[in-house]
Amino acid sequence: MVVPRHPCLHGISASMHVDAQERVFYLAVNKNMMTELLVKPQPPADGECCDSACDVCVWDNYYAERKKWRLQQVALKEQLAKEKDLKE
Repeated sequence: MVVPRHPCLHGISASMHVDAQERVFYLAVNKNMMTELLVKPQPPADGECCDSACDVCVWDNYYAERKKWRLQQVALKEQLAKEKDLKE
């Protein structure tokens, strides 16, 4: 799934693709991730972005938080699949 690019992203790819290397990094950094589930971030509301190409745009924060959430979701699904395999 590719999320549309926003003008404040300064050419940063807004792709939400999660590759294996990112999953490994996320799991290595967040060994205790199951203690705190992330809430799926909501995109900024209309008017929250000033469209002036700020260094730190509300869209930058949204995409960063969404990526963390997606990585956690992938890790949770992988863990559930492993647990299911162990039960069978």
